[in-house]
Amino acid sequence: MSSSTRCWWSISGKRHRSLSGKRLQDIYPFPDIVERIVEPTGRSLKAARPGFFDWRIMSISEDERYMRLVKMPYTLQDGEIGVLGISLDITDEKRAEAELHQAQRMDALGQMTAASKQSSDNDPR
Repeated sequence: MSSSTRCWWSISGKRHRSLSGKRLQDIYPFPDIVERIVEPTGRSLKAARPGFFDWRIMSISEDERYMRLVKMPYTLQDGEIGVLGISLDITDEKRAEAELHQAQRMDALGQMTAASKQSSDNDPR
């Protein structure tokens, strides 16, 4: 089972096989969030190119997760336009970014502290 499927499972509380072929509205219980997720589909269709959307979501177990939704239009054999939706669990990526950002902030603070100390050590007063 992919991490994305596990994430949807933890969000919806449903087994991954029961998610196949379902609309997002059938899976996720919060209509306002569904609207924010469905909106990239319309943009993707209008632009006739892939659309991307990252979002933070709480699972049923109150676990914070991050998902990347990719919407990609395609033309069926009969000329109708379909949209392929792919969701990726990017929670680990977002957490790593946050840790890197925190480390960079701490490094900058350390450099400022060292520069301040060096400046005060060189003060002739």
